[in-house]
Amino acid sequence: PIWYAEARSSTQQLGWGEDQEGIAVRQMLGASILYASIPSISGQLAVGFITSEKLKAGGKVEIGYPTSMTIQCSGAFLHKIALVGGVTCDNFPREGRLQLNLVQPLAPGQQAFAVTSTCPFSGSPSDRFYIKVVDPAGQVVDARMNL
Repeated sequence: PIWYAEARSSTQQLGWGEDQEGIAVRQMLGASILYASIPSISGQLAVGFITSEKLKAGGKVEIGYPTSMTIQCSGAFLHKIALVGGVTCDNFPREGRLQLNLVQPLAPGQQAFAVTSTCPFSGSPSDRFYIKVVDPAGQVVDARMNL
């Protein structure tokens, strides 16, 4: 794919560039999202992924999901499965994303957790999910897009 970049001030173009070859993106390994797609019946949405680096305490895992789905992830609706230590979940349904807040570091290796989900009654959700692992400074350290 060809990439274009443009630098602008509030009133004028300062510069631009083009890359004919594009850039190589290495997607997160072992990323998967599984869920029951029975309309209007709540079930589990399971997330699995493999991290290659240790994530410091205070890091986050962000999951993007279709806004047509209903997600519950606080308290008993969150199942840590392979996550250790204190984990809380914030859900942003209008944005179609949830965020796990990790109190302890996240060790490299296989990770998994589940939340409660409900698919819409009419039609199936577009299967557009993503997983981002974000360090305490807000930088994405690993990700898998368009799952």
